[in-house]
Amino acid sequence: MRERRAEFGLTQAQAAARIGICRDALARWEVRPIVPDVHSMPAVIAFLGYNPLPTARTFPELLQRTRRTLGFDQASLADVLSVPFNTLHAWERGVFAPGAERMAQVEARIAALG
Repeated sequence: MRERRAEFGLTQAQAAARIGICRDALARWEVRPIVPDVHSMPAVIAFLGYNPLPTARTFPELLQRTRRTLGFDQASLADVLSVPFNTLHAWERGVFAPGAERMAQVEARIAALG
């Protein structure tokens, strides 16, 4: 965050205003490796110009990364993917996984989200 802010020549207060957070939150992010809250992530991604979240290697990680990237809570992502909330919650936790056909459908919907 600090490097990108410096590229733009912005103060912490100015950068925080662009992202839609308070200056203190940005200051914390600059000194500690803290993952921003889910609702701030779309603005953080836009500010940075890239997605800082690690690439998903598993289906639960794909769901979590997609949800955070879009700034969604689990209920919102469940609605977008047309799956019950409890099912999405269990998939994210790795309690169980969908069958191959259902997984392909969900992955296609995620890909369509951009």
